[in-house]
Amino acid sequence: NSFSEDEVWKVLDLVEDYLARRIICSMSSNSLTQTFCALHRDVLRSISEYEKAEQLLSVPYHDILTYHILRREGNFRIPRDNVFAENILTRKVYLMPKAAQHFLFERLENFNHTEFIDVKKQMQSGDATIEHIMPQTLTPEWRKELGDEADAIHEQYLHTFANLTLTGVNSELSNNKFED
Repeated sequence: NSFSEDEVWKVLDLVEDYLARRIICSMSSNSLTQTFCALHRDVLRSISEYEKAEQLLSVPYHDILTYHILRREGNFRIPRDNVFAENILTRKVYLMPKAAQHFLFERLENFNHTEFIDVKKQMQSGDATIEHIMPQTLTPEWRKELGDEADAIHEQYLHTFANLTLTGVNSELSNNKFED
């Protein structure tokens, strides 16, 4: 069975979404090889069932794969939108292993871009670093800006996506106020 380039990209996008959601939701990765082999087998089995029934299958591979991913349970499941949305707000991305950071920041940076940016290479070379927008150590200016709940806000959001950005000028940004 051959696939169009468009179909291959759709499958890769689906696999990347599956992986990104699992990383954000702190799900184990030790079962992924087994999971992907099983998913492919399940897709092929579905296709075979249509062929045996002599029915025309007008659904592309990625749609059948989506169906089987959504049916997974337990450690093999894909986090649903509500679980993912909750976790992406609180996941301490800055404390993740570098490989997970590279993957997630590269996905974010290259989403809907026509030109690929090699974020991993830039991060490994030091040309791009992860900068905390709200600094790791609160200054008096930051405390004032955050208000009475400064410590709680700092604790909750310090290492999350909401407070992180990629930059090539980390040292210039320092602990400046948000406005700066």
